[in-house]
Amino acid sequence: MQAAEWMERNVPRDALDEDSYQQYLERFAQLSSLGLNLSTISLQDLDEPGKVEKLLGELPAMKLALELHPGLDMMQPREAVLRVSGRSSSSMEQDPAKFHKAIDKRRNSIRQSWIDLRELKRTKKLSEFQAEWSRITELERREWLQQTFPRLPQNAQSGLHAWLENLHSSRPPIGNLFIYRLLNIDLLARDNILPDLLDFRATLHPAYLLDLDGSSVNLGVVCGSLPSIRVPGVLKMPLEQAGEQYDFAYVEAAAMPDMAFQDYLPTAGLHKLNAQQNIYEWLVNIVKSVQRLPKPKVELSNGLCRGFTKGSDSVPVLTRSLLADYQMTHNRISIAYLHSLVLSALDEALFDLAQARKYPDMWQEQLQGSDWVQVCRTWFARVDVFSLLAAHSDSLQQKEGREIVLTGNDTSFRALCACFWLCNSLVKEVLSQLPSARRWSPDKMGSPVLSELFKLLQEGYLLPYIPLIDVLMAIDTEIRKCESTAHVPERVTKVLHDLSVLAACIRELQKHYRFAKDNESYGCMLGELKEEREKTKRPRTVLVEAALKRVGEKEPRLKTHIRDKTIDLATRHSNFWTVFDNALEKCSADTTMKWVVDELLESQPVDSAISADCRQTVSFGEATQPVEPTATQINKSKRRNRNHHTCRPRALPAASEPLHSHKPLPVVKLHTELEFWDSILAQSAESRTDLTWHDFCVAMAGIGFGRESVIGSAFRFRSEAYDVTLVFRKPHPTASLPHTLARRYWLDKLTGCLDLQRGA
Repeated sequence: MQAAEWMERNVPRDALDEDSYQQYLERFAQLSSLGLNLSTISLQDLDEPGKVEKLLGELPAMKLALELHPGLDMMQPREAVLRVSGRSSSSMEQDPAKFHKAIDKRRNSIRQSWIDLRELKRTKKLSEFQAEWSRITELERREWLQQTFPRLPQNAQSGLHAWLENLHSSRPPIGNLFIYRLLNIDLLARDNILPDLLDFRATLHPAYLLDLDGSSVNLGVVCGSLPSIRVPGVLKMPLEQAGEQYDFAYVEAAAMPDMAFQDYLPTAGLHKLNAQQNIYEWLVNIVKSVQRLPKPKVELSNGLCRGFTKGSDSVPVLTRSLLADYQMTHNRISIAYLHSLVLSALDEALFDLAQARKYPDMWQEQLQGSDWVQVCRTWFARVDVFSLLAAHSDSLQQKEGREIVLTGNDTSFRALCACFWLCNSLVKEVLSQLPSARRWSPDKMGSPVLSELFKLLQEGYLLPYIPLIDVLMAIDTEIRKCESTAHVPERVTKVLHDLSVLAACIRELQKHYRFAKDNESYGCMLGELKEEREKTKRPRTVLVEAALKRVGEKEPRLKTHIRDKTIDLATRHSNFWTVFDNALEKCSADTTMKWVVDELLESQPVDSAISADCRQTVSFGEATQPVEPTATQINKSKRRNRNHHTCRPRALPAASEPLHSHKPLPVVKLHTELEFWDSILAQSAESRTDLTWHDFCVAMAGIGFGRESVIGSAFRFRSEAYDVTLVFRKPHPTASLPHTLARRYWLDKLTGCLDLQRGA
């Protein structure tokens, strides 16, 4: 039943004034479009939002929406949601018959282009194009693509950049930025990406790639670059396609029918088909234009502008996540890659905690200008987030193997859903670690686009039509532009790194969407997984929160003490950790929590001489010298610290055990770049030399570590031989560190995982 019909039957026209009548009519139309049966509610129910929300929450589609977007307001959707669904006041009315004709035209064009592409592959034309393409450098490819196809965007985030740059302008960005997102020059010009894409598209049916080809059209509709269309019904897409047919059906209905993941609302469906039509026509045309490719320049070296090789360690983490769009990996999820990403992030979190416990100046720097409770919570929350993910990905890898081939609703599918939901739920936790706008403003960076991007993150609400990975890649681009003139705080960089890991995991795991049977069963599955996760305790978080509460109650003067500059820094640092460790032990009276304390105290400050025997002696009264430890206490401390490592082992133990173990470290013989190694291994009193980032990277390559950019100044170093992944940050702004800091930031992390020995 339509809203107007319901109002005519149930509400006398003279019972309401015209404005009130139209308001109720609009709200009933909105509820009807969400799939709610209007016969189940009355006019009075609209004044009881709790009742309407309960009815909406029982709808399969809304259950799913609430699981994926917990902050979604069902009663008052934003203008963006109304535009995408075709229910905005600015949406253009369209006749259903004309709409049906428009989608049929695009379907036939896509199908014909796909058939043409398959024929080009059969007649070896794709091979000829690949041979010619491989003869020219990346620089020549870029120049040729820009000159020959000026409508192509520069990179995958061009539409997002344009939207933010024109955010306060009445003129929207051009629609091509959202139609041709996949065909961006930045990626097409690199290595074998374009030939891989051609072969991929000639092999796989286009219907399976519709959502990928139109991944930016919703943003285009929101910013007004693509029109919002008001037409009833939905595009129903089958899970499987037969032969060369391109099957889907336009179901014209006043109320929204139940939708599966492969189904689309009219506005999104039409623009996605339009994007796919343009992409396939372009792919066919570029193969046919092989004779127009530029002649290779003999004077340029073949490797001068060469792009990265598929799977190379030089590929940035976020960029690597996008490469699945161009290759035959749409139905494969690499659990080994996800596990590697998570473990390196866990290492990073553990190392940062250990550094704060070990070095007073680093501890003070991170507390500077921040609430000590929030900083302390962040240290341990990072460990907890990635410990949780590491345990999950390790279990998934042991049960399902290093790679999962998606087939449908089976045990593997459920396990992937659990991992996907967990990653999404952890994003909000990581976002909460960003400093507030009052403590740090991105406006200082001098980039309006960067300010708007950070505003999205700081508000804690990521618009559903902007993937997290696109936001982070746009932030990375802007940071690199500002790198020479501004500095991003270390705390912000760490949050961006953690978000990048989660974004890469989400990007890999979201491939499972298309294999969901229907919204109802998928939504029910997510609900069950959420309940299971809520029943599962997170002992690290529980214990740390209890310890923070205890410290706040028992030691109210701690905040004043740690900022009292009349007391020397080393004393304040030691007293802080002594009090906190004491609170941890007091709160772990339950023996089931003892392993958590053991794990957290693995990061005991190496230079601290305060042992467990004297933790009760800390006082926050007058500024006094610390009690001199006895010889026995010093020996106990040395033995304890000598046996503890600040790095997680390669294999994750069971959930009820601490993350650390004491396996022998891999031995690394140093044969190359000995000048660098001799310098960094020398004690600070023996060396005053600054060490450069370039020399460090060369030295790491010499012992078998590949390097890839993560985001901003963060780089991920990976050694397959030693099964070690570490994250280091490029120093700013001079790209070098004094000897003391180089030992802290670089050597400490290395020696926590490797036994470095000078070769004979």
